[in-house]
Amino acid sequence: LVFDKSWGGMISCGCTYVWLEQEQKARCANNVKSLECPVLRDVNADFGNGHFNDHHFHYGYFLYAAAVAAKLDPVWAKSYNDKVLLLLRDIANPNAEDPYFPQFRHFDWYLGHSWASGIVSSPNGKNQESTSEAVNAHYGIYLWGLATQHKPLAEMGELMMLTESHSAKYYWYGAGDVFPKGYVHDMAGIVHDLLFEFQTYFGPQTYFVHGIHVLPLTGATTFLLSRDWVAKSFPTFNKSCDADNFCMGSGFITFAHAQYALLDKDESWDRVLSLPDQGPFNVYDIGSGGGNGNSKTSTLWWVASVGNDPQPPDHYFDDSYVSNVDGYNPRANQHRHRHIALKITGFCAVLGAVVWAVREKYPHIYHESLGHIKRYTSKDGH
Repeated sequence: LVFDKSWGGMISCGCTYVWLEQEQKARCANNVKSLECPVLRDVNADFGNGHFNDHHFHYGYFLYAAAVAAKLDPVWAKSYNDKVLLLLRDIANPNAEDPYFPQFRHFDWYLGHSWASGIVSSPNGKNQESTSEAVNAHYGIYLWGLATQHKPLAEMGELMMLTESHSAKYYWYGAGDVFPKGYVHDMAGIVHDLLFEFQTYFGPQTYFVHGIHVLPLTGATTFLLSRDWVAKSFPTFNKSCDADNFCMGSGFITFAHAQYALLDKDESWDRVLSLPDQGPFNVYDIGSGGGNGNSKTSTLWWVASVGNDPQPPDHYFDDSYVSNVDGYNPRANQHRHRHIALKITGFCAVLGAVVWAVREKYPHIYHESLGHIKRYTSKDGH
């Protein structure tokens, strides 16, 4: 990684690969130390990392892995803390006064979700594809804060994770009834400022669209997926896989079978066990575009870890939702209360940030306002 002073961020240098026939492997032909970085010339290199595209997707994996390592080895965590925080500051820097990184590069606090697109403009505005990878990035921040006993970071990561999960269901999964007339799908693959698309940047296949919003499988996945959503989406996901062998070859079938655990853990377990883990169709092979970040062990662990208590139904975003029995659904009511609590938490977080900013930048205004509040409350005797 190298630091880009112009835009303030850590970018990959990238590789110009050459194939070594004698060694039967590829290597980088460019000289990184001389800043021969193909990502600076090619907007598509490393998924646009050099142009600040998808940074939270990419660095989220490292943050999650670092948090796990920190939990197991606190000495390692202390030694690598500054390096890990470089990645964290790149994607979700909370400090407006940081001279090296912008504040919250990807996260849109108004809409409640991230935008993945970087500095390259598009006629349809900003966009984001994989909501699950965005949630994974915030989960990594949350876990790093827990592992290093940094409570503000943990709370920030948790708030971003829950807010992103909520907004993903609302905008990408259709729970907010936001799709225009004529849009015939139950979900969006990519959400732009001005457009919904049922496709991905690497292909239009239905199993790509569904799978990219499931991976990676972690403890945060069940915040994003609900039992109701899986019941609605699984038939479409599974049917598209049955119709195309590349769903197996690409490894995306793994996520169809794994998410079925929200409906039937035993059936999901058997489905995952039946997937090939060797040979040309190995769903976990390095050449498997979707499944190469998994292992059979981790996938089975995730299936086994799914609880029997379903996640909030998609209807809980509708404040008027009640059951058909006596007009009352205590479970939906409970989840609606959680939804309201999340809104209040978000409002308080933003309000707290505003108060802090005023106190830091305009202390005289802060203290003067505080004095007015004290005088006002003293009149009421409270």
